[in-house]
Amino acid sequence: MKSLLKKATPFVFVFSSLAVAATLITKEEVNKKVAAIVAPFNNETTTMDISFTDLNVDAVRALDFGIAATVTKKGPENELALKLQNASYHYGDGSAPTATADLSLQLDLQKAFGQETINQFGTDLDQLAKDLASEYTKKYGEAAILDIAMEDLQKDAQGNVQSARLRINATIDMTKLPANLKLEDVELKSVQAVLSASTGGVNGKIQAVINPAYKGFDANQPGLKEIIEKLLSDDKETYDSISQITTMLDHVATWLVNQKPEQPPQPQPQP
Repeated sequence: MKSLLKKATPFVFVFSSLAVAATLITKEEVNKKVAAIVAPFNNETTTMDISFTDLNVDAVRALDFGIAATVTKKGPENELALKLQNASYHYGDGSAPTATADLSLQLDLQKAFGQETINQFGTDLDQLAKDLASEYTKKYGEAAILDIAMEDLQKDAQGNVQSARLRINATIDMTKLPANLKLEDVELKSVQAVLSASTGGVNGKIQAVINPAYKGFDANQPGLKEIIEKLLSDDKETYDSISQITTMLDHVATWLVNQKPEQPPQPQPQP
């Protein structure tokens, strides 16, 4: 009996450690760490708030999580409000892990980029999306099925674009993958998105179904669970990585509220 207990001790220790680790991971504790990272960015012109609204982690992976984020910034001539809402991920039974999110950007685009730029990008928005999607999916060959269309385009009496709405549907047919592409190397199974833009900002909704055979789901691959564990243990590298992301987010917001339309070159006075 003593021999059996001696052999079983390491396994009991491992499973107990995993159980304790899973129990200690709560959204409240994680949010405290994240709040400390974004705190330096909050001042009289900027507010930044990022937090988990849901978090369910087992001994192997993150099963469910939700995130909400808000960034506001005031500039000399423009104001920005960036919001990530209803962002969630659900692993489910593992057959169709799904991620969804709503993203909105409130910004006076006319002040930032000018009506001429809005007209150009608004009219060509569907073609731009097709070009980007084709570039991203070209490695999938015939397996990539794209459906991108402009659903609505509104212009004023002078022909200036006031709003546009774009629909994007992309699917990867796993039975038609090129011979040089393995099933476990394909991350996404399908993506559905709607992008709406007006002179006052941009709104987007997206839903992505992740390939359940993707190698990132392997138990030995690091994921959100491992990132959270390192964050809770005050791992400097993890802290710095997240801080770099928030710094980049702040820099982009600063650039947007200070952005002005390009001015045409002024004629030089003749001698």
